[in-house]
Amino acid sequence: MNQSSYRRQIMANLVIGAMALVLCACGERGIVTREWSEEVELEDGTILIAKRHVVFRKSSAWGGDSPTIEERVSEVEFSGAAAGNAIPKWSAPLVPILTYSDATNGQWVIVATTRMCGTWLQMGAPPSFYWEYRTSNGKWVEVPLTRMSLGRATNLAFGYPYDMTTGFYPLEVKRRLWAEIPSGDPAKTIVEGFKHNCPIKQIHMNEGTK
Repeated sequence: MNQSSYRRQIMANLVIGAMALVLCACGERGIVTREWSEEVELEDGTILIAKRHVVFRKSSAWGGDSPTIEERVSEVEFSGAAAGNAIPKWSAPLVPILTYSDATNGQWVIVATTRMCGTWLQMGAPPSFYWEYRTSNGKWVEVPLTRMSLGRATNLAFGYPYDMTTGFYPLEVKRRLWAEIPSGDPAKTIVEGFKHNCPIKQIHMNEGTK
């Protein structure tokens, strides 16, 4: 092989290598649907059954880090003696992490969150890391995060590192999974003053280039 051919071969290899790097960095992207039921323990020991339906977009991260997950649909339906007909179906592109009954007024409460800056901005960019919903006249109404929710340990499964495809997850399984999550995780306990660290200006700039 002469010098000219050798250089052409080197350049071709570099181009192929660069293309491969780009493809690997982008990672796989796909829509995933998961459904399961889980036991949910309330603070008085009452057990509810939560039927979960989630549709999310999963993207592989750069450098082999944990994949990012963006919820598109997230629904919860509750059943059990305590639920009766008082808890309507909940739906939002967020991750519900806590539910309880407010003994002062009989309202049911759901606290939800997201780790995705795009979703946070789409949902109004609230100052808190959390969204609170309360039942009113048979439907869920979004309200500012109340002090009654602060400091509570969460009781709904969040994140999808495990194979929650189809099945039933009793409390003992959830407790084992909870034990693997760091105690300071803001999705494990409702933390007062915890905020998203999302660059709003950069998000607007990125959206403007789409």
